[in-house]
Amino acid sequence: MLQKSYCKSVKVKYILLNFLILFNANTLCITIVHSNTPLVPFFSVSFKNLTTGYITGVNGIILMTTNGGINWVEQSRITDKNLGKIIFMNDSIGYITGALGTILKTTDGGLQWFQLNSGTSLHLSGISFVNSGTGFVCGGAFFSPVILKTIDGGLNWQSQPVDSLYDLSDISFIDENTGVVVGNRTILRTTNGGINWFRNPISYMYYLNEVEFIDSNLVFIAGSYNSFGSGSGILRSNNGGESWEGLCNTCNELYGMQFVNPNYGTTAGDYGKIYRTSNGGNNWINQSLVFNSQMYLSDVFFIDENNGWVVGRDSGYGLILHTTNGGNNWSIMSEKPFIPSSFSFSQNYPNPFNSTTAIKYNMSRNGRVTITIYNALGQLVTILLDEYKEPGSHIVEFNGTDFASGVYFYQFKITNVTPVLITDPVFAPLFTETKKFVLIK
Repeated sequence: MLQKSYCKSVKVKYILLNFLILFNANTLCITIVHSNTPLVPFFSVSFKNLTTGYITGVNGIILMTTNGGINWVEQSRITDKNLGKIIFMNDSIGYITGALGTILKTTDGGLQWFQLNSGTSLHLSGISFVNSGTGFVCGGAFFSPVILKTIDGGLNWQSQPVDSLYDLSDISFIDENTGVVVGNRTILRTTNGGINWFRNPISYMYYLNEVEFIDSNLVFIAGSYNSFGSGSGILRSNNGGESWEGLCNTCNELYGMQFVNPNYGTTAGDYGKIYRTSNGGNNWINQSLVFNSQMYLSDVFFIDENNGWVVGRDSGYGLILHTTNGGNNWSIMSEKPFIPSSFSFSQNYPNPFNSTTAIKYNMSRNGRVTITIYNALGQLVTILLDEYKEPGSHIVEFNGTDFASGVYFYQFKITNVTPVLITDPVFAPLFTETKKFVLIK
């Protein structure tokens, strides 16, 4: 991996896109590494320990690392829905929320995931479990908020009454009875397991994205205040959510937040903003990346006071940040953020099509990719692609403007695959697959 490093005590005005960057919040230390990050925004991150972690993203993407984020491998997709919050109850049991009522569960530490029946088609975002059986999710849309409860580990979900007109973004319970849910101009609190929810009037001033119970009294919220209000994007309660105070008036437009204990917490949001407290929220240190209007940080996860990860997107590219010293330095770990476990070749979409269609393929190793197009008589009509490609997910477009309507066949072939082991032959066995598409004009 080629890289170049330098330090300079000045402020820079932008980040070079498509490069990896490492810097210190006080004296700027930048490490630039050529990036090959794909166009897949990431939404949530969770680690079980220092080495094993997971990231969720668009179109059902779940990435897994077993070496602290040095390499990420894409898990088999069981849905094409956008996935949101990921949590783990222990080393074995975890959950993921997603679009159109999606809830996924694993019982083997994330090696395999299966879908649960939520009973709703609304978007689900926040999730909180207090034990192996009792959990809550929230989400919804404008004028259609939703809170669901399970008492059997997600096998069945019951809808809870909601005193709100707006969509909900996150939920946190400290025990089976006491919880807080937040969202668009909304803070709701329950003390009877969701049977009743009570609104806090301060919420009308805010767009709230994340809530976290630290203990039975201490609760934090991250979000943003709208143009008609004034205040802070960080709220704190010292009485279990009965009342709230604003912290850090310069902190705004925040999405992810996590505390590892009552003192140490980190929050992140739009434009690469990252803030850190070491005294329970009384003071917040700006650890933001160099200002970038295209960088959106959606989630934060710390395994301890020093080791943490932040995920999001930068100009549409999936973004993974990592720190080993509490955020004093951040490194962008999203070069080649996921590597498929095998070669695969997808059916083109749309099919049939008029003029243009997209063909997606996955590369588990480097290799030369050739895609050739044949007519119904088996005659070669064009070579769509003949290039050397790196591991990852790729898409190529076929434009049929100059071709007649009819049935065509397209063949996908990989040669000159990079060996995995030193004993492997340089020219690995070929991977070849042929599919059919229909051009209609």
